[in-house]
Amino acid sequence: MPPEFVGEIKKRVFIFDDIVKLDDATVAKALQSLEEPKHPELGLALRVAGDEVRDKIFKHMSEPDVLVLKEDMELMGPIRMMNADDASIRICAVFLALEEKGEIAIRG
Repeated sequence: MPPEFVGEIKKRVFIFDDIVKLDDATVAKALQSLEEPKHPELGLALRVAGDEVRDKIFKHMSEPDVLVLKEDMELMGPIRMMNADDASIRICAVFLALEEKGEIAIRG
C-alpha cells in the first residue's frame, strides 16, 4: 500500500490508544457521556491498554470511581483479547458519536 494511503487511513481512524492524544476537555466530555463512570466495558478495555491511556482516563474520574474500576479490573481474572478489543471499539464509538454530533473534535 502506498505511504500516502496509509497516512490518509490513519487520519480517518480513531483507536482506543489515540485517547492519549486528545485534550483533557475532550476526554472528560466523552467519559461523562458513558452510562456511568464505572462503565464495565471501560474496565475491560483498560485491562489491555497502556499506562498512558489508563492514566489519561483515570485523570478524569473521581478517586472513588477509579478505585472501584481498578478493583473491578483485578477481579475480572483472565480475559480474552477479543473481548477487550470489542470493548475498546465500543468505547471509541462513544467518542466518534460525540464528534459526529459536533460535541467534541478528535481528528484534525
